Amino acid sequence: MDETIQEINRIESWVDACFKRSDLCDFNTLMKLGIESGNYIRNLAILCTGSLTKDEFITNKDSFELHDAVIVGHMVRLFKLYDHLLYSVSSDKGEIASIFSRLLFETYTIMKYLIINGKSSIDSFIKSSFKSTMEDYKYIKEREKERPLLNIEKRMVRKIENRINKVNLSIDDLMTNKHWKLDNRSFRQILDFLNDRDKSFEWGKAYSFLFGSQSAYIHGTWYDIQINHLEESGTGFLPKYSHDRVDPRYILPQSLIPIKASIDFLNWRKSDPDRFTINVLEKMAKLLLYLNEMDEIRIDKKAAKSNELQKDVVK
Repeated sequence: MDETIQEINRIESWVDACFKRSDLCDFNTLMKLGIESGNYIRNLAILCTGSLTKDEFITNKDSFELHDAVIVGHMVRLFKLYDHLLYSVSSDKGEIASIFSRLLFETYTIMKYLIINGKSSIDSFIKSSFKSTMEDYKYIKEREKERPLLNIEKRMVRKIENRINKVNLSIDDLMTNKHWKLDNRSFRQILDFLNDRDKSFEWGKAYSFLFGSQSAYIHGTWYDIQINHLEESGTGFLPKYSHDRVDPRYILPQSLIPIKASIDFLNWRKSDPDRFTINVLEKMAKLLLYLNEMDEIRIDKKAAKSNELQKDVVK
């Protein structure tokens, strides 16, 4: 436990020191701090998911009941995605980082919705998650009427039935189910619900920049193909195997998501009553917002310098 407290104190000291730096409008500094803050956020998240109280930790022998496990699973998924976002940014692979940005936002959105609504929505989440599974199951069952099933098909049926039984659902209920959305709501409707219930996060703005605009990278639209995977050559195009270059905008705003998720998780578990970890997470969030402001200043200065150079060329 002493090591845990020391780690949290070390992170807080690092955050405090960052605010005092005089080089925060420098590109390399912002990128370095963006990655370093990401690693610290990841460490704090591991502490969040592991802690019961400030003085207790879950061991490998402990387990969560089903409804709690769904929330815990979202938290774990979120930080696996964040790991790969960090890796993509560190590797200077912008379009790959954009894929993880959207997945990160989606995961946090559903996690937040389930935390607010509780067991009934978690039950709906579990049930609606079987949509594609039931399509496979129905397909195999239809083939069974025509011929003996292959061994691989028999295994698939057993696995599907076991998964359904483990969450106390019935095959018959799922076979006749007509509603395959979480609480019969679209993702946009879930965001509207959160926008009304949680004013601490700009859900509408996040939807535009982290969901809508990132769709191109998920689905491979012409926009993504044109700017990231082709380069113009005369009147045609050539393959482009290099990656989109990253800048602080690929990591600073996105890192607010795991911070928010960690705070929500701690409050949901009631595992940080003295706000020992939450205070550090909130301070880290303020740092990220400040670094983002510094990056905007950097971009404005760069644009102003470019305009001056163009004026000199015209003269």
